[in-house]
Amino acid sequence: MSQARVGFAQEPERCTLSGTVLNSATSAGIARALVSYVGPASGFRFTDPGGGFQTKDLPCGRYSLSVSKPGFVSEEELSPQLNRLLVSGQWPLDSDSEEQSSRQPSATRATVDLNSGSAPARILLVPVSSIAGIVLDENGEPIAGALVQGIAVKTSLDGPDYVSVRSYHTDDRGGYALLSLPPGDYVVRMAGEASSTRYFSGNRLNPNNDHRGLQPVYYPNGDSPSTALVLHLGPGERANADFRQTTEPAFDINGRLAGFVPQAWTQMRLYREGDRLPLGAAFVNLSTGQFRVVDVPRGTYTLRVEQYQADPQKWLAAEMPLTVASQPLGNVLMELTEGADIPVSVSYEAGAQANGFLTVRLEPQHSRSNARQVFVSRVARRKGLGTDPEPPSPPAEPQVLNNVIPDSYRLYVQTMGAGGDYVASARFGERDVLHGEFAAGGSAMGELHLTVRGDSASVDGQVTFNGQPAQGAQVYLIPATGGAGGVKTAGCNPEGHYELPGVPPGDYRIQAWNGLPTATEVLSRSGETLRLEPGEHRSMTLEAVPGGGQRDREVLGL
Repeated sequence: MSQARVGFAQEPERCTLSGTVLNSATSAGIARALVSYVGPASGFRFTDPGGGFQTKDLPCGRYSLSVSKPGFVSEEELSPQLNRLLVSGQWPLDSDSEEQSSRQPSATRATVDLNSGSAPARILLVPVSSIAGIVLDENGEPIAGALVQGIAVKTSLDGPDYVSVRSYHTDDRGGYALLSLPPGDYVVRMAGEASSTRYFSGNRLNPNNDHRGLQPVYYPNGDSPSTALVLHLGPGERANADFRQTTEPAFDINGRLAGFVPQAWTQMRLYREGDRLPLGAAFVNLSTGQFRVVDVPRGTYTLRVEQYQADPQKWLAAEMPLTVASQPLGNVLMELTEGADIPVSVSYEAGAQANGFLTVRLEPQHSRSNARQVFVSRVARRKGLGTDPEPPSPPAEPQVLNNVIPDSYRLYVQTMGAGGDYVASARFGERDVLHGEFAAGGSAMGELHLTVRGDSASVDGQVTFNGQPAQGAQVYLIPATGGAGGVKTAGCNPEGHYELPGVPPGDYRIQAWNGLPTATEVLSRSGETLRLEPGEHRSMTLEAVPGGGQRDREVLGL
């Protein structure tokens, strides 16, 4: 009788996951921070009074950590990098709504390889900042119910972008507090009313207007974001912004919307001249199209209305300049018109390839969520015969940007599937719209024609840092004329080599950073300048400089 062999499975190695969660501003441990882990096992722990956490007897392996605590944000919540830099294939962020930025802060995330020799982790959380103050009238009396907005300043090669992230109505002592602000740059605006659209039925438009006017003002006394004092808030910092503002009579704007679609989603916004952040409480009757904008102080404005009908899908819009002087405005008639359909055609020159496609996007400057986008496929090019030169390819069949409502727009185009091609020109009617803003929609009809060329330039070379190959360094090629859509970036391989293909001819500056640069660094005009001709290849050796935006986000010792 033979003895059976009994096999035993090898027990998996067990490990201890431990670490400390620290305040990035003070290096103090953060108690009661939530540490969640997912990997070969999953679970969570709260940190002890010193910020430490420990979980024993876990299967060794790769784990994803998520760490959060009220009053703190992830370093990814900060904004050292350029907003609207389309270097990662992402479109600019929508900045219409405060909801986007007032959501709960995201957790700090990290991936760790846990083994028996792993050292404790060190994870940084950033304490939030705040702005507080008081609003008084010309007699030093508190103004209750005034709206105060905290507006983040996002840096861009196209110019500053302003995103309202927090708002507060002053209390009976005129006080306000804008809390839980991610550290960064802010301006503060005080106004009598928030921008809002409310619906009503019947003939009673609004029983609560008090006809008290407050001219919108940016701290300390500016009439637009560009004239405001920028508050630079570091982690955990508190700033003070007090207002003293004269009250004055305010008036209503009453009218009716012609071409109105009953019961359709409707939004009405009032823009003061020179200011792209809306204000004004509007009331709209969803059955009749009657409207009233209440408590408007004297000034020159643009009133914008948008409607969306779901079935069949269509957008309607109207825009009207208005001046409020010394009395209410009545019987204002605004004619809603459907958005325009704008054909998009493309022609290919100088060897532009026939494969791939273009992504064409129009982004409105007032209603960011109302962007329009279309994909344009390439067409096969006609080939020349014999030794004859190759003729230009015929334009592709036009695609259409549908329901483009009246607004100022920026054009963003990406070429996909052919690395050497670039957009050489974009014309909307007779206008060059490749750079800067242009009006479109409504009566501003016309075809958007793009010209794609294949004679792009290229740049490559080596990057060193402290005399050694700069593995992981970031190379930025920045158009001298601005424009976030034209920025090119490349990372360096272990030998410090980088490649930048498909560069449109033109003037640039080039700079390498060891780590991610901050927006200030990118906009500092540092680096070497160069001019690239069509089809030119340039090799350049660069010395990287430290990038201030590369923060310590790593879990150390694992």
